[in-house]
Amino acid sequence: MMERFCWNCGNYRPFYEKGVCCFAKANYGFCSKKLRVTEKHEACGSYRTRPRAYPVKNALLLRRLEEAVVNISAIKEILEENS
Repeated sequence: MMERFCWNCGNYRPFYEKGVCCFAKANYGFCSKKLRVTEKHEACGSYRTRPRAYPVKNALLLRRLEEAVVNISAIKEILEENS
């Protein structure tokens, strides 16, 4: 059976160490299941796969933002007419 290490678990959040010019991942982090600090190569039965991050399509995002601005403008006009 393949061991599933903490560094790839959805419950694991790595700590970062400050370097000279940037931050680097440390060899340990916080496990939200065990509620303690763990090393990244530890393994346990509470492994959870990480959710995949899907890329956002800029055209769709811009269209949704434009629709939101139009809707907010319409609400603003209605509120200004009523006052």
